Amino acid sequence: LSVINLTTMNVMDRSREIGTLKALGFTQGTISWIFLLESAVIAAIGCFAGFALGTLGTYCINAAKIRFVPPGAANSVYLLIVPDTLMSALILLFSFLVVTITGFVTCYRMSKRSCLDLLTKA
Repeated sequence: LSVINLTTMNVMDRSREIGTLKALGFTQGTISWIFLLESAVIAAIGCFAGFALGTLGTYCINAAKIRFVPPGAANSVYLLIVPDTLMSALILLFSFLVVTITGFVTCYRMSKRSCLDLLTKA
């Protein structure tokens, strides 16, 4: 929800930019595609950075060879993190789609407003 809110607020804060593009003759569809591509790039960078940090964190925890005693066990065992590849890929895809679609829909709805309303908004 915070990603959706951040993406929505980013587009809404740029209403003057949308108004300027409309004043220059850009169509509603063209403006929406510009913001869609921008959202896709931001989402891709975020997904890549999150995946890289998660992989690094997994490696560091596994390399630390942390031992603990699970409940009901007689001896200690190593804490080993083994990521699920399919679940990781689905989470990345879902995150990418949410950010991209939210940016597109918000911009599409904003670009329906009149050019004057977008440019005079304080």
